[in-house]
Amino acid sequence: CLSQHAHSNSSALVFSKVSRLSDDRSVWQTVLRASPHGLLGHPDARAEAFRTIEVVAARYGNHPAVWGWQIDNEPNFAEDPSACYDFNPHAIRLGQKWLRARHGSLENLNKAWFNAFWSQSCNEWEQVWVTHRPQVNPGSMLDFLRCREASIARFVKDQADLLRKHTRG
Repeated sequence: CLSQHAHSNSSALVFSKVSRLSDDRSVWQTVLRASPHGLLGHPDARAEAFRTIEVVAARYGNHPAVWGWQIDNEPNFAEDPSACYDFNPHAIRLGQKWLRARHGSLENLNKAWFNAFWSQSCNEWEQVWVTHRPQVNPGSMLDFLRCREASIARFVKDQADLLRKHTRG
């Protein structure tokens, strides 16, 4: 499992600056290994994971004893947002971008989430998932989970694409 276990000593330096934030924005875990689980939106976590994959794949990609790659191990390993979902500013911005593409406008988002009922109408994209926790509103939570799944799918696809660059056919 490349992005999770095969990492260099430098990853501790990179990840010492990367902390997962709980849904109340408090730091609950500082990441000290090259596992981007829950940190798929953090550029330093992604960069270190892909740097690690690139090094291992370049070294062993065409070795005759390698017949397959495990891209990731249980990338969606927890369903409890406080256990693995990250609310760092990078992830929130990516989520807001995803929501903009999905809903098109704040008016559409507010309607889809029944925000008037929940007294959570958003006037700016920057408010989304910052002023209210996703768990409070079922529509918000559903989109939060959809966004996370899209993030995981993109991360796994990006790993596979990187491996294809360094492996035989």
